[in-house]
Order: sequence, then structure tokens, then C-alpha cells
Amino acid sequence: MLMQTCQKLNPDFKDITLEEVCPIQLSLPAAPYVANLGNLIDFDEIKSAYKKIKKHSDIVLIEGAGGLLVPIEKDFYMIDFIKTFDVHTLLVTHAKLGSINETLLSLEALKNRNIAHNWCINHFDDTKEFERITLPFYRDHFAKIFSLQNDLDQLINELITHCDCNRDC
Repeated sequence: MLMQTCQKLNPDFKDITLEEVCPIQLSLPAAPYVANLGNLIDFDEIKSAYKKIKKHSDIVLIEGAGGLLVPIEKDFYMIDFIKTFDVHTLLVTHAKLGSINETLLSLEALKNRNIAHNWCINHFDDTKEFERITLPFYRDHFAKIFSLQNDLDQLINELITHCDCNRDC
């Protein structure tokens, strides 16, 4: 659906295929290292796809697979992949029990690697439970809390302020 929307909004994308946007597609729903059966990922292929897409776009979103420490290769993780592209990152956390720990660990990892970032919560689960068990801490701990479902326009504006259209965002 995202691909069709992009093609509808950007005429330059009419002839770009999903395979060009996502040149490496693995069938096993697991960490890329496992799903690729221990074979090396061709990062040149990914970078080439990125460069082609960037020519037709003002902003390019790169979606990672899983969390920041998901292995892509034996000693190369999703957070290393982010660092390779040197882009502003949007960390999307879940709203289930355990999200405080996961969010804080992920934010700490981004900070320790000097990766510019914003973060938001994806309320794909029951928000009443989130409001009871997680939100009180977030309100006390963070100056801004973005929800993917409720604050999308505000979040986009925040991300755009970090974007220098002459460099990668």
C-alpha cells in the first residue's frame, strides 16, 4: 500500500518496482542474519537502491528489520546499518508491557553511538493498558511523547526540522 501511495503522489515513481525499493527480500520472518542462512547481505545493492530512490525523492525513509540489535551479519547489527547511512533516525517503540525497558535501552544505544533521533510509540495494542502501566513514567521522564497514531503530523514536522534537504535525513 505504501508503494502504491508513493507512486500515486510522485510521478517519478511510476516505473520504479518494489524490487528496486527493497532489493533484498528474505522469506523467513527472522533476523536478517538467520533469514539469509548466514550468507552476507549485499550492502552495495542496498546503497545502489537508496541512491536511485533518492534521485526521485525529497525525503527517503529506510525501514529497519526489528530492533536496534537485530543481527544483519554475525557482528553487524541494525544500529550499525543506521550508522552506515548516517541518517536521522525515528525509533518506533511498542506500547506493551516491557516497553519502558526496551525504549530506554534503545534510546541509550542511539545516544551512545551519536545517532540523531526522534522516537514515538506505536499504539497497535490496547491503549488503556499503556495509559495505566507505561504512560505515567513516560510523562515524568520525557519532555515530548509522540504517538504514531495520534501525533503523526506533529511528528512529521519535528522530523522535517532535522532534515537538511541537501544531505540525507
